[in-house]
Amino acid sequence: YTITLAPLPIILSAVLFGPIEGVCVAALGEFLVQVALYGFTPTTAIWMAAPLFRPLLIGLVSLGYSRKGEALEDHWVAFLLSILSASLLVTGLNTLALYLDSLIYGYPFAFAVVETLIRVAFGLATAAICFLLSRPLIRSIRSLMNAK
Repeated sequence: YTITLAPLPIILSAVLFGPIEGVCVAALGEFLVQVALYGFTPTTAIWMAAPLFRPLLIGLVSLGYSRKGEALEDHWVAFLLSILSASLLVTGLNTLALYLDSLIYGYPFAFAVVETLIRVAFGLATAAICFLLSRPLIRSIRSLMNAK
């Protein structure tokens, strides 16, 4: 298990450009990860599905704020809660993917409970770090986009 910055570009794209663009970034990135680490298998699509919900959730929250003329990153509590909620959602859906994977390949699902607890801890830590890094990055990118 690792704490990774992989969700960072997904969060940035979802907040800056919207949920659809964020999902596209997540889909491409997750496809490359799945194929590079595990090859193309019958369960590739199952494992790719869960991470697509992160930009969808964060992007929809951001879209709601932008329709009011506001920026999600300016509402740090809502921004943090959306990132943490998305992390928990992805972890839950990954647990479902693990269960489906165990049915397809016939290995015991019993270890998934411990696996899920570990995933939750690492997912929340990753989410917190991405939250701290994303706010200043989003503000900088918005400044650059507005300058052009």
